[in-house]
Amino acid sequence: MPGHIVQNLADASVDTNGRAIHFTLTVTDGAQILFVMGYAPSTQVIGALGRAFLQLHAALEKSKGKLEAIPLEHVKHAHIQQDRLTGNVIFQMITPAGIPYNFVLTAKAASDIADMLKTESARRYQPGSA
Repeated sequence: MPGHIVQNLADASVDTNGRAIHFTLTVTDGAQILFVMGYAPSTQVIGALGRAFLQLHAALEKSKGKLEAIPLEHVKHAHIQQDRLTGNVIFQMITPAGIPYNFVLTAKAASDIADMLKTESARRYQPGSA
């Protein structure tokens, strides 16, 4: 099944008036391919990709020891606030492309993560000394 091999998500945005998601994928030859996907097809595609990813993840977990590098997302902005109804902490990180990642944490988990971030960011490592 030949085709493009996706390297990363270069950009994504939402057109609320057109009820569509616009996104650009970078493929192996460096080309960027623009897609526009309406609401109805996006529910099918995103759901199917999510299920396929879970199957791939489960298979990789079974073959422990065969590590694969996972691309990391850069964070441009972060928003953190406490939900006044539940006491949970809402944590949103936004990539330079504007893609939001949202998390809900217990107050304890948020505090623990804050401590880990402080500890890890205070460490001084020589770059390239992994």
